[in-house]
Amino acid sequence: MMLFSITIAVLFFTTFSVQGDEYLPVQSVRASEICYGEYGCFTTAAPFGGTLQRPFALLPDRPGVIGTTFYLYTRATRRTRAEISRYTTLGTWN
Repeated sequence: MMLFSITIAVLFFTTFSVQGDEYLPVQSVRASEICYGEYGCFTTAAPFGGTLQRPFALLPDRPGVIGTTFYLYTRATRRTRAEISRYTTLGTWN
């Protein structure tokens, strides 16, 4: 039990003692990268993974699997929504 408490204290101190742009690398973690056309590329390299702050580095799934949608609400149409994408033409703003 004492060893567990010491381990937690060391991890706590180490994690919160890192300042600004400093990252503490975790050894034996290989960075990988995946690109999704119009959405760009994603990596598991520092600062997004392989650090004590983010020890588990996962790449995002395909956009079709995630299925993110964006809805536009305006003051004039508070109760209805319009699904928008980069291909949606919204017309003029009044």
